[in-house]
Amino acid sequence: MKAAPEATVREALAGELHEVGDLTIRAFREYRPLVTPQFIDWFEQDIRDVRGRLGKGVVLVADLGGRLAGTVTLLADGSGSGMHGWPLAWPVIRLLAVDPAARGRRIGTLLAAACVDRARHMGVPALALHTAPFMGAARALYESLGFERVPDYDVEQPGSPPALAYRLELGGAGRS
Repeated sequence: MKAAPEATVREALAGELHEVGDLTIRAFREYRPLVTPQFIDWFEQDIRDVRGRLGKGVVLVADLGGRLAGTVTLLADGSGSGMHGWPLAWPVIRLLAVDPAARGRRIGTLLAAACVDRARHMGVPALALHTAPFMGAARALYESLGFERVPDYDVEQPGSPPALAYRLELGGAGRS
């Protein structure tokens, strides 16, 4: 019996950017009933702007036997996150998504851990992210990696679900 392929994390290739957007939309589809149609329209437009995120950070993908199984964006600093209030010295994780067909294989953990490793190599004090209250699996994943809630950085905007802030202290220069 042949063993299942292992996922590898790498930077997205230019020819994969449309697929990255499609995968992310598939991954977040289960949350559509929990948000407003206006939020869905804005969020899916934001998801599809993969190329726009490249200027602010790096888009990583999990390659599972030659197909994309997940993706995440690591922004170099909080100014590119679309959320207000992050210290600029903190890189930010955005849009971590695992293809529903690939769930249960630790793809999300691999992608988040790759972001943590890259942030550590940057020598930054902390790595941050926002997630929604109804994203229980995502919150459990981040907490398993040592991320802690920082309610001072939560964001509430009309028509959007609350954005719960998490931070992982890395101990780099310029602790905030």
